[in-house]
Amino acid sequence: AQVRVRDVKVRDSDTLIDFTTTYHHSRGGNAPPTYKQFTVERVDCHNTVRALRIVGVEAAPVEDVLIRDVTVGKARERNVIAHTRDLRLDGVRVNGQVLVA
Repeated sequence: AQVRVRDVKVRDSDTLIDFTTTYHHSRGGNAPPTYKQFTVERVDCHNTVRALRIVGVEAAPVEDVLIRDVTVGKARERNVIAHTRDLRLDGVRVNGQVLVA
């Protein structure tokens, strides 16, 4: 199944786009979920602490994510991206700079 998020306006946020598979099972050990086939597009954010946090684990990367036409006016901290597969950034601008995957 594909998940789509589009046409969103945000004034303030802590982390605008946040995907992670770094979950731990309540009884101990790792239990990473499968995250794939996400599209986030046409998002405008005025102010955020961090624009992107996309963090998978080696055994369960965040897969097949398209982030398109996203504009962030001000982000105070750097993006965090690790353990992804097929992450595409198209027309993503943060602090006036175009991001590339």
